Amino acid sequence: PMSNNQHLVHAVFWVWFHVLQVDVPNQMLDPEEDEYNKPDRPLPSKRITWENALILRWALVPACWVLSACYSLETVYASMTLCALTYIYNDMGFAKGHWFGRNLLNALAFASFEVGACLIAGKSHVYSSGNEGYSTCLSPGSGCKAQTAVHLITSARSQFYAVQGFS
Repeated sequence: PMSNNQHLVHAVFWVWFHVLQVDVPNQMLDPEEDEYNKPDRPLPSKRITWENALILRWALVPACWVLSACYSLETVYASMTLCALTYIYNDMGFAKGHWFGRNLLNALAFASFEVGACLIAGKSHVYSSGNEGYSTCLSPGSGCKAQTAVHLITSARSQFYAVQGFS
């Protein structure tokens, strides 16, 4: 449970900073497509060069780890997991791969966001026993489990309707 409102501000900033770390490499995947579909984004609108976006992308990784280290080692693990999932998704081809792999990685990334934010919002920023970490992800009321299932189901549905001929 959240111990005070100041922890909420820290958790929101941690999530925002990590969303930036995830979004920069994702937007670098196909800048030509974004020029057509999303011309207001920073790369297509030439507000940042591809080279500077690449520098920002890799500078954000250690910056996220340093920010996470201000809270706890467990928060660093959540950050590292998120960075690894981002790399796997973007650089190992999962972004353009089978829908199940893409959606599974996205669901795991949502779970990493949740774990990091919960650790920061909590009283001590750490799990005092190994069971607390498991309970965050496995409890019936947990957002991780439900969010993962809902994400996989809704993404599979949208992939089905994306097939030509279905509407």
